[in-house]
Order: sequence, then structure tokens, then C-alpha cells
Amino acid sequence: MPSGLHRTYGAHHLHFITWSCYRRLPFLRSARTRDRFLSILEQVRARYRFVVVGYVVMLEHVHFAGQRAGDRNSFQSNAGFEAAHGASLAAQAQAEESAASQSIW
Repeated sequence: MPSGLHRTYGAHHLHFITWSCYRRLPFLRSARTRDRFLSILEQVRARYRFVVVGYVVMLEHVHFAGQRAGDRNSFQSNAGFEAAHGASLAAQAQAEESAASQSIW
């Protein structure tokens, strides 16, 4: 973290977060992978009690706007979310791409 930067987390503040897939690869290309991502997002939302204001899922990145429901540590879970689910989403996307490339059509 750069020196002099101060982060303030307070209840009822809107947070806008953008994150990218590994090496900006289009892992969120298929509907199945996007649905899996949304399922995981819902699990994390319920677990850490935050309000989803809006989100946009692109092929290789996600924009997210949310608001904490008062739990001080809710948005500190982003790193845990990525560590726990990023690899599974990437593996699923790669498997689908491999299966598609073997298609006779």
C-alpha cells in the first residue's frame, strides 16, 4: 500500500469495486461460468451481510457496487473470496473452453 494512503471503512458508505480475471483472460465468457460466479457472490453476500446495489459482469472483469450492512469486516472478505473461488471459476472456464474446442461443429 502506498505510504500516506488512509482507508476509512464506515457503515452506510457505498463501495465501488472492480476486479479482473487472472491475466484478464475471458473466464466469464460462458453463461455457466457467469451463473457460477453469481451463485458464489450470493453466498458471500449472505455470509458477510452486505447489500448489493449493482454489478456488471464482463468477459474478463466485474464492476460491483455495494454497501456494508454494518459488519466492520464484511468488505475485507474480498481477498478471501478471490482466494477461495477464483481458482474454481478459472478451472471451470478452462474446462468449458477445452470442451468447446473439441466440438465437431
